[in-house]
Amino acid sequence: MFRAAAAALCLAAFALPASAADYVPIPGGSFASVLPPDGKAAPASVAPFRLRSLPVTNAEFLDFVRANPRWQRGRIALLFADSQYLVQWNGPLNLGAAGRNQPVTRVSWFAAEAFCESEHARLPTWYEFEFAAAADESTRAPTRPGANAYSTGMPGRRRPRCPTLEARQTTSTACATCTA
Repeated sequence: MFRAAAAALCLAAFALPASAADYVPIPGGSFASVLPPDGKAAPASVAPFRLRSLPVTNAEFLDFVRANPRWQRGRIALLFADSQYLVQWNGPLNLGAAGRNQPVTRVSWFAAEAFCESEHARLPTWYEFEFAAAADESTRAPTRPGANAYSTGMPGRRRPRCPTLEARQTTSTACATCTA
């Protein structure tokens, strides 16, 4: 549960007012997913959406838990987080050695979703996440046949960068960063 949430958060947004985060439009389209919708080889389709341009930082998540005490370490219901929740912080409201501008990690899916809601957004779906992760520097859509989050080397990237394409019309907002 925490690995998926951490990935989403390193692709997700946490804590400032909705106007503070920069969301970029992603055009949507069809692509070859590692999890085809039909279980065989059908392409996955994604509607246009918006992604947060940078990962949620420790400082942003700290602001979020200050404003929403029920998500603080030690106060969060055990149903919504395990013992590793924000363990890298020195305390519920103390980042300690965790860098203020580093992406927040070790949060639960539930906390990530609550953060996104605080920005009037949501976590990306699997296909939105995979679609964005398969993009490159010049396009917001997968650029190679069969490109996906696993074939683009997305895991382990230090700082996601968003491509510089013209903005396109979007229909929804996802709480995540570009991983191109």
